[in-house]
Amino acid sequence: MKKLSVIKLKDTRITMGRVTSNTEKDYISIRIDDEPSCLRIVDIKIGLEDFAKALTGMSFIECESELC
Repeated sequence: MKKLSVIKLKDTRITMGRVTSNTEKDYISIRIDDEPSCLRIVDIKIGLEDFAKALTGMSFIECESELC
């Protein structure tokens, strides 16, 4: 099996917040950004109920994600 190379980033930031909408169910937004390069690494969208399940130890919760 081929070993994957790892890229270490300095000054990586995570931002989490609750998004309230009139057109869809509320959800949690999780973003991971590399500050020096101003690049977004990943953007995750997960429903409130599924986020609560993930926080309380339930494994393998599905979510929407976008690798940037």
